[in-house]
Amino acid sequence: MSDITQSSVTLTWSIGDTHHVDSIQLFKREYDASGSAAGPWLTPTNASSVSSHTVTSLTPGTTYDFYVRIESYGNTDETAITTVTTGATDIAALHTY
Repeated sequence: MSDITQSSVTLTWSIGDTHHVDSIQLFKREYDASGSAAGPWLTPTNASSVSSHTVTSLTPGTTYDFYVRIESYGNTDETAITTVTTGATDIAALHTY
């Protein structure tokens, strides 16, 4: 995982045989204001490559869980869940002095 901003995060992972990958799906769920994982995992996104994907349109200062499901040669493997908190909105930038 790298490049965490206010509204995006780049997730990276490693898989063994990259010569034959049927699909790579990224799953996401958002935490609510009380700090609990809110609701079900959202509809998966197809990853843009076999080793990383940038998730955009995230809410500033919000915590998310992510995991990746990889299907290859009829087998399915999943990464561990990664928890990410996006950067908070810069409140000072919103005020005029």
